[in-house]
Formats: sequence, structure tokens, C-alpha cells
Amino acid sequence: MPPFFDIHCHLAPGIDDGSKSWDDSLAMARMAERDGIGTVVCTPHQLGTYQHNRGTEIRALVAELQTTLQSAGLGLKVLPGADVRIEPDMISLIKSGEVLTLADGGIFVLLELPHELFFSLDEVIDRLSEQGMIGVLSHPERNQGILKRPEVIAPLVERGCYMQITCGSLLGTFGPRCRDFSKWMLE
Repeated sequence: MPPFFDIHCHLAPGIDDGSKSWDDSLAMARMAERDGIGTVVCTPHQLGTYQHNRGTEIRALVAELQTTLQSAGLGLKVLPGADVRIEPDMISLIKSGEVLTLADGGIFVLLELPHELFFSLDEVIDRLSEQGMIGVLSHPERNQGILKRPEVIAPLVERGCYMQITCGSLLGTFGPRCRDFSKWMLE
């Protein structure tokens, strides 16, 4: 089986609420390899309470992480990206390169809602589409607003928004409600 591609991982050390150190990042990378993952998009938070995380700094940190992984004998490939909090100036910041898309490829934008609420994404999805980009909603199965209104998922998908489900949700790590909702979305 070909290696998996993880599009949402807080593997880069010391930049957000993910890995706290280089040792943590190395341990996480070893776990990823054991799980059959070949490529990871490092997606530290950007915007919201992480305004200070700049695209140039993320790119440099991920390049340093790649060198560190290779020096440690790991074959895991890492690419820069971001878990982007939805804000009014988000698209202009993406276009400038200050805010990153997945794998820094300019197409897929990992969108993060506040965990406790849902608000309409129609305008955001349409504006991204006008720029040739596609929104990927991060872990919708863990969003309290979406869990209360699951009917919002189908129109988003029909509008062209992708959904990123966290593996732990499917395994029940976040409880049966998230697990069942994840399975429903997959079906």
C-alpha cells in the first residue's frame, strides 16, 4: 500500500499548540512513519490568536525540520502549510504568501472555525473559488456548532468545500458523538 499523506499535523516544534520541542517532533515523526505516513503537511495555526506565525517563518522552520528528520535517519517528508482561522483579510494574506495553503501549493486552504460555533462559510468558499482555491474545513466533526446542526455539511460539500476528519475522531478519541458524526460524513 502506498504511504499516507497527512494534511493536518502540528509537527513543527514550538510554534503553536502542537509539538513543544525538537524531541517531540522527532517522536511524532517516528510514530507517523510507523503508521504508514510518508508525507506530512505541517499546519501550525495562523491568524486568530496566532497572528504572529508568518509564512516565511513557517517555511524556514519546516525546512529545518526536514533537515533534522533526515539527519535522524527518518524518511518522512514534511511540507509547509497552515491551519488558518477564518478572518476578513485571510484571502489577501494568502495571496501575499503571508498565510499558507496546504503544502504551500496555492490551491487548498485548511480552514479553522472556532471550536464552539459554526457560522456560514458560503462567502468564504465563494471568494476562495474566485481565486482558484478550495476550502478544506478542518475537523468539522469536533465543531460544537456543526454537531448541533449537521445539516450544514451537505451544502458546504455541494458548494465545493472539502472536509478533513481527524483520525482520532474515527477511533473514538473524542468520544462517541464525534466518532459517529465522522462515520456519517464518510458514508
